[in-house]
Amino acid sequence: MTEPSAPYFHLLDTPLPSPSLLNLLSNHLPYSLPVLRRLQYAANFSDNNNNNNNGLGTTPYSHVLFASRHSLEDLVQSFESESESEAVAVAEADDQQAEDEDEVDGKSGQAAAADGKGKRKRKRRRQHFAAAFVDLSRFPETQAWVYSTMEDHCFFDPGTGTTMDGSTTWGVFGSQSQSHSLPEEEAQECDELMLALLRRMRTIALQMPLVLEKASEQRQKNWTEARAYLCMDAAAGGPGPKVMIGSLAEIHRHRLFLDQGRVHMHKTANIPEEIEWEVCQKWLFRTEALVSSSPSSEKEREGELETTMEKEGLVWDRVRTKEDVRLVQSRTSIKRQEDTLLGLPSVAVRDGEGRMVAWGFMAFDGTLMTLHVEEQYRGKGLAKAVACKVMRDHVKDYGDDGWGAADVFLENYRSQGVCRSIGGRVGWLLSWAVVDLATAGDAL
Repeated sequence: MTEPSAPYFHLLDTPLPSPSLLNLLSNHLPYSLPVLRRLQYAANFSDNNNNNNNGLGTTPYSHVLFASRHSLEDLVQSFESESESEAVAVAEADDQQAEDEDEVDGKSGQAAAADGKGKRKRKRRRQHFAAAFVDLSRFPETQAWVYSTMEDHCFFDPGTGTTMDGSTTWGVFGSQSQSHSLPEEEAQECDELMLALLRRMRTIALQMPLVLEKASEQRQKNWTEARAYLCMDAAAGGPGPKVMIGSLAEIHRHRLFLDQGRVHMHKTANIPEEIEWEVCQKWLFRTEALVSSSPSSEKEREGELETTMEKEGLVWDRVRTKEDVRLVQSRTSIKRQEDTLLGLPSVAVRDGEGRMVAWGFMAFDGTLMTLHVEEQYRGKGLAKAVACKVMRDHVKDYGDDGWGAADVFLENYRSQGVCRSIGGRVGWLLSWAVVDLATAGDAL
């Protein structure tokens, strides 16, 4: 596979997402959800907006990237035109199905319907693109999120929790995320677009300053450590520069790293040495269907929870103070920065003395994050209640599409149980990766 030349595709690099890009990504839900949410957070919670999140949405080092053989405007216009004609196309396919049922002896209605859908799909011209949010100054937190339209065509059905061949999610974790339905020519196009994003990130990394503008003492200390860990200085002796990408769909890790061996990737520092790699499930939720039960039984559960909270002297709140943050940090092995935890949307439960006994956050990319219940308060339904309240209250802070999500490690069965009990389904697999940008190709 050859590297694309500069005129071969459109490459945009902007400090904030355009409404056109947000609209385009919205048309590719749920697969585009991680990048879309991160861009929505950048748009809705920037320094320019009047909110209490400390301007966490963007920094002077934020970049929104877009790569495609087609211009952003053409892609949006094409999708809008396609949507307008969808009803006509469906009607034509139904008419064709009826004709096939009459004219072809022995062909079942189901087969004819499949033929009709196939004909309609063949009429559609797929136009691929890739997008990313990058902010290298956020280290040790996630520095980048990426998406390409290849993710729309992986062999996994988020609606049923099974793969397209009918097997269950639990039996296919080693194989399903590297399978897709695209012709290889289109798959290679998506690979090239992903490489274009990585090559642009290399340029961004090479242009990063030694001292961050308007950074706190802790953030500057983190950045100094980042430059060494990510081999951004010649003195570090590594190939560098590198970037930590979060919520990376397994299809990209398999194609660019495992199968082709073209891009070098490394596990993150928090993964134990004895573990080769850690993979997460992407759990998907519909906010209007949380707690997956009938309205009456849900009311009963809510009533029981209210009774329990009243009896225990518990009240709803949010994470407010530095003391709250220190408690949260002490309960997780993942490095969370103080300003991040104070700025992200959160829900907390406090006892009669004001101490937090349960909490949960909505992360930059809109995922349920750091859900925790103190030991003595477990078994009372608080984990489910906090998870539902975080999503019901705060998904709308990002967008109005109603999609919630959570990233859960494969062996975290307790969190998987919570996600399943509130109506979630596994959509696909993902991981965090430290990517050696020099192996992606020349800087763009």
